[in-house]
Amino acid sequence: MEEDGLTFLEMQTEVFRRLEESSSSPVYWTLAQVKESINKGLREIADATEFYETSDTIALTASTYVYDLTDTATWSFSPAILTVKACHNDQTNRWMRPTTVQELDRQMMPKWQEATGEPDQWYIRGLWWLGFDSAVSSTAGTVTVYYTALPSDLSADGDTPGFPQEFHLGLVDFAIYDSLCQVGENVKALYFFRRYKEREEGLKRYVQQRLIHDRVGSFGNR
Repeated sequence: MEEDGLTFLEMQTEVFRRLEESSSSPVYWTLAQVKESINKGLREIADATEFYETSDTIALTASTYVYDLTDTATWSFSPAILTVKACHNDQTNRWMRPTTVQELDRQMMPKWQEATGEPDQWYIRGLWWLGFDSAVSSTAGTVTVYYTALPSDLSADGDTPGFPQEFHLGLVDFAIYDSLCQVGENVKALYFFRRYKEREEGLKRYVQQRLIHDRVGSFGNR
C-alpha cells in the first residue's frame, strides 16, 4: 500500500476481492463498472463533504455586476462547482466581504447596481451567478474566487483521492454497495452503504475542523 493511501488500482483490486470476484476475469461485474462505481463514490463524498477546494480568476468586464460561474468559455471554472467560499480583489489586494442583495439594497438603495469602481463585496444570486457591489468602468483586472467543487474522476492506476488516507476505504465501501445494488443484493448493499456513511461523516468532520485541530490518521478496520 502506498504511503499516500489507496491508489485507484488498489481500490479496484479491493472491491473485486470483497465481492469474491476475479479482477482479471470477472463474471458479474466488468472492470469498467467497478471503476465507475468507485468514481460515483468519489463524487458522492465530494458533494457531501466539499473536501475539494480550488480557485480561479474572473476577468472583470466593464459595467458588469453579475458573472455566470458556468460560463467556461470565459474562464476555466469547474462545471461541477459547489460553493463559493471567498473572493479576493487582485487590484486592491483585499479580501472581499460576503453579502446579499437584500443587504446591499439596505446599505445603498437599489441604485447600488449603478455604482462603478473596484468591487469590495460579493454575493451569490440563484445557483451559479456571482455578483459584486460595483462594476469597473473599463474591462481590466481580476477577482480570484475560492470555491469547492467535484474533483475530476480517478483514471490512472496510480491516482489517489484528494483527501486523507483514513477515508479512502469509503470509496471501496461505496463501490461495493453500488455493485451489489446492480444485481439486486439490496440487504448486503445496505451494510456497505452504512460503512460508507460512517467514513463520509468522518471526512465531513475533518473538513469542518481541519483548521482547528491536528489530525491523527489511521485506516481502521478493513
